[in-house]
Order: sequence, then C-alpha cells, then structure tokens
Amino acid sequence: MQALLTLLFWWTVLLVAGALTVAYFHRLRVRATLGSVLVVFQDRRPRRVALLVYLVLAFLGCLQLGEFGRDSFFAAGAVSVVGALALVLLPTRNEGWIGTRGVRLGWLVRPWASIGSWRLVGQHLRFFVDERWCAIPVDEAEREQLRGALREVIPALESTRT
Repeated sequence: MQALLTLLFWWTVLLVAGALTVAYFHRLRVRATLGSVLVVFQDRRPRRVALLVYLVLAFLGCLQLGEFGRDSFFAAGAVSVVGALALVLLPTRNEGWIGTRGVRLGWLVRPWASIGSWRLVGQHLRFFVDERWCAIPVDEAEREQLRGALREVIPALESTRT
C-alpha cells in the first residue's frame, strides 16, 4: 500500500508541476500578445466552487493518509496546496481580456491581426475567430472607451452586422 501511495504522490507532483509550467508559459504568451489591457472580465464563481471541492477532497485525503505517518500527511497537504495554486492560475472559459494588440478568452489568445472582425453590440464585445463568434462581457462604463480604442487600433475589422 505504501508503494502505491508513493507512486500516486509523485504522479500528482508531476501533474501539478506540468500544470504550473503550462500556466506560466500561457501567461507569457498572453502578455506578449495582448499589449496594454483595456478590459478584464473574470467570473470566479465556477473556479471558487471547483477550488472548494478540491480542497475539501484533498483535506479528507490528507486525513486518510495521516494513519501512514506524519510525513505522508504533510506531503499530501503540500501537494494539495500547490494543486490549489495551479487551479487558481490556470485559465478558464469564464475569463476574458481585451488588450490593445489582441484578445484572450479562456485559453484562446489571438492578436487582432488574426481576428476576422469585431463588433461591440449590447453588453458584449463579439469577435470572429476560428470560424465562430466569441463574446466577452463589457461594462457599460467601459463600452465607449473600448469602442474608441478598438476603432483606433483596428478600424478596418469593425463589423456592421447586427
């Protein structure tokens, strides 16, 4: 049983380290692509629920491992905390960033040059990428400022379609 737990521990460490590495390089790509950030939308509710469930399960797992010794308990606790950090850092589909040089929606990061067109209609900035329309919510207070900035940066891509 101890050998299985050790294997499971190191497998988890490897997966969490991989997730943190992917998150780090994705953030580097986002910074390089977006430029100055104009609007940020983050709906944290699904992430908070997932993080809470993860931490409760990790805590219960640590309590279960406590019977194998104090070292197992603290090691599992440390992996749980780092895993929670990875969960917080990884992008979700509920995040949207609009920058002067590009746009990000979850894992999707594109420079404005690769966007087919954009329009700011209602409460969303909609943009055409990969043969589909994507949307990022924009607050009413930021809408006109964003429209002016986008018309300045990429005026030719504004869609008149409603």
